[in-house]
Amino acid sequence: FSLDNVVSADELADWKARVQRMLAGEQVSWLCELKIDGLVVDLVYRGGRLASGATRGDGRVGEDITGNIATLGDVPRTLTGEAVPELVEVRGEVFFPIEGFADLNARLVQEGKAPFANPRNATAGTLKQLDPRQVAARPLAFLAHGLGAYEGPELKDVKDFWDMLRHCGIPCNDPVYYTDSLESTRQAVRDIDRLRHTLPYG
Repeated sequence: FSLDNVVSADELADWKARVQRMLAGEQVSWLCELKIDGLVVDLVYRGGRLASGATRGDGRVGEDITGNIATLGDVPRTLTGEAVPELVEVRGEVFFPIEGFADLNARLVQEGKAPFANPRNATAGTLKQLDPRQVAARPLAFLAHGLGAYEGPELKDVKDFWDMLRHCGIPCNDPVYYTDSLESTRQAVRDIDRLRHTLPYG
C-alpha cells in the first residue's frame, strides 16, 4: 500500500498519460499534495467520536494505538460541525515536527542516551510506548490525507473530502493543489519544491 515514485518530468508525463488512457474519454483532474515523512495511522470515528487508532502494521493488520493517538493535541476526540459522518475512517501521518525532533535529540544526548536516527523512527518509537503519558510528553502532530470506510453525506469528489475534513475539525495537509493539465501539475511541483524547506516536517 505504498506510493509509487516518479523522479523526473518525463516520468510524470508518462504516468499521467497511462492514467488518461485507462480513463479514456473521462475528464481527468489531479490533486497534488505534500507527502509527509511520518508514520501512517488510521483513525476511526463513530457517531463523531474517536473509536480507534491503529498503525498500518503489515498492510493487513495494524497495531492498536488508540490510547496513544488520543494524547495528540492535533487529533480531535470529537468531531465538530453540522454534517458529522456517522462513520469515517481517516488515514493520515503522525510526524515529529523538525524543531521538536531536534530538541528531543539534544535532550537525549545531554542525558547520555543515543539520539534517534531520524524523525520517522522517533515517531514510530514514541507511538509504540506502553505509557500514553510518555507519548503526550512528545510534540507529535497529525495530518490527514486519505479516506477509508465512510457513512455520511455524499462526497462527490476529492474537494468534498477535504472540505469534510476541515468542517469536522480534522487537521489536513496544506497546501493542496487541484490541477487539470500536465503543465499545471508541473507548476504545483515547482511551487511545492520552493515551499518544502519552510515546512515544520520532512
